[in-house]
Amino acid sequence: MARKKKPTKAELLKAQIEADYKDSLDDNTGQLYNRFVAYIAEAKVPLYHALVVLDILQSEVLDQIKKKQGLL
Repeated sequence: MARKKKPTKAELLKAQIEADYKDSLDDNTGQLYNRFVAYIAEAKVPLYHALVVLDILQSEVLDQIKKKQGLL
């Protein structure tokens, strides 16, 4: 039976950095979500119009990503 290789300090550090980064991204995404919800509520515009604006933003972001990846 093969023994498991003990992770090196570098591997453990890398795993910890990746976990911390993922947690940070999750926190930032949650904060952004809360800001959008608060802004939409304060703007007092119909939700349909807010949805149209968010759809336009999504389309623009996807176009930027595609350009960056060389797909457009």
